[in-house]
Amino acid sequence: KLKNMKPSDTPLLVVGYMLLGMMLLLGMPAKAQDNEVFIDQTGNNLELSILQSGYANKIKNLTLSADASLWGASTTLKLQQIGNNNDIGMWTSGSNQNIRGYISGNYNDLFFDNHGDNNQLQADIVGDYNYAWLEAGASNNHTGNQIQLWQDGDNHYAYLEALNGSNNQIDAYMGNGQEDGYIKVIIGAGGSSNNVKVWQGKHEDGTLDNDELGSHEAYWFVYGDSNTLASYQTDTNRSSGGSDHHLANYITGDSNTVTHVQRGKLGHDGFIEIDGNNNTVDLTQRGGLNSKWADIVLDGNGHTVDVLQRGSQIGSAAIDLTNNGGSYNFTLSQDISTTTASYSITGICVSANGCTISINQDN
Repeated sequence: KLKNMKPSDTPLLVVGYMLLGMMLLLGMPAKAQDNEVFIDQTGNNLELSILQSGYANKIKNLTLSADASLWGASTTLKLQQIGNNNDIGMWTSGSNQNIRGYISGNYNDLFFDNHGDNNQLQADIVGDYNYAWLEAGASNNHTGNQIQLWQDGDNHYAYLEALNGSNNQIDAYMGNGQEDGYIKVIIGAGGSSNNVKVWQGKHEDGTLDNDELGSHEAYWFVYGDSNTLASYQTDTNRSSGGSDHHLANYITGDSNTVTHVQRGKLGHDGFIEIDGNNNTVDLTQRGGLNSKWADIVLDGNGHTVDVLQRGSQIGSAAIDLTNNGGSYNFTLSQDISTTTASYSITGICVSANGCTISINQDN
């Protein structure tokens, strides 16, 4: 005991403390790494929270070759990783599940593959070069699901899918200095009455865009009827860096409503292709420092298309409207102040009620 030690024992005490300190330092690395959590669970009413801090951590199945699996209804799952080069893989089946992932760091992967009804998938990701895959799969009725993504940083990739279901919601955001962001959204065959919003930089009017660099890409592939689909790309407050935006929408189905908005200082490329009837398209491109280009191809009857291009640089639009006897309504407005505006229109209209085309150029 310390109180019983004699002065002659003091050197031994000092040496003992030094050895103890060295052992503690060796036993506690500066950062946790290669921690692995394996999940294979069946049952209802599960509440599970996992926090991993460090790098090269994993939440997977036992062999690390596939996603962890979770079967059951009324599940609450919160997975959080702080650091770099981490990996979350989760496969779930059941209804009324609330599955959330939190990522802070760089070069991380997050996969949520969910099968069921009335489920919520949410991922909040801050950092650079992160990958997110959020899927509401093809089993069960697959209705009433919500997929929400927030990616903050540079060079992200995101894949979001609602397959073979109805009344699902997808809301995806990339931004806050984001450069080279890529979002791909799938609404699978038979999907109806779904609601999709894709934001890159934000605005219209979710605001944000403090100093957005641009270079965004977003793609939709939608198969179904009566879906409401909106995409917004902006770099209005850009101070430097980045390149043009690219936004492409491919839709097969009837009575879909498409909103396509691109704003900012550099250029915008917009492409919409629809095969179906009675679809409504509203495309807006605004920007002052580079060209605005729109290509819209609609095959079917009863479409309504409204295109607005505004800014000081080149604006061009190519429109192809083909139908099998129904009418269409098309409006084009080009407000290009310093250079030329151009357009080409191809239309087949054999409707007894006629088709409507309105062109307005202010340059």
